[in-house]
Amino acid sequence: MVHPGGVREPVFHERATVLVCRHCEQGIAVLEEQLTGGHTKGSGERLVGEVSWRGFHWWPLAGSSAHQAVPSEIASALNEAVLCLSANCPRAAAVMARRTLEAIATDKGGGKSKDPLAKQLANMAASGLLQPALADWAKEVRAVGNSGAHFDPIDTVSNADASQLIEFLQALIDYLYVLPYDLAQRRAARP
Repeated sequence: MVHPGGVREPVFHERATVLVCRHCEQGIAVLEEQLTGGHTKGSGERLVGEVSWRGFHWWPLAGSSAHQAVPSEIASALNEAVLCLSANCPRAAAVMARRTLEAIATDKGGGKSKDPLAKQLANMAASGLLQPALADWAKEVRAVGNSGAHFDPIDTVSNADASQLIEFLQALIDYLYVLPYDLAQRRAARP
């Protein structure tokens, strides 16, 4: 940008913003990129239209802290899935989501750890540990995780796919670990 008198001022198309989380009320740093008419500067599109900003990197990363009831191996695998997604690596995120599900199945006794994940999930569903909707979502995590791990030019994994898998796993972890723990704590605190 050139001001009157010929003074040049650099124009930045990325910025850092500090926000406050509505839930935990902690600070969050966000790196944002400028969109003009819905396009970024390097997109090759003509930049005409409304200017807006889109976050592309958040710190701390979502999901980077786990509830104390969640076993560390499961929390670590889920955190790695979140990191992969935040790095725009949806296939890797899907593979780590599948690994998280496998860790949950092994921890919850869905069968022997050497059993295929599909059999472990079937055992968890048959025992009632996974309700039908949870069992269906678990199958989806396994299938999309497999797509991420094995090359198929037609079968891709999008950021939206990986994000949905992570959201489901967070809900499953709440259902299997956090809610029972919180209920036990509540009951223990009553006189």
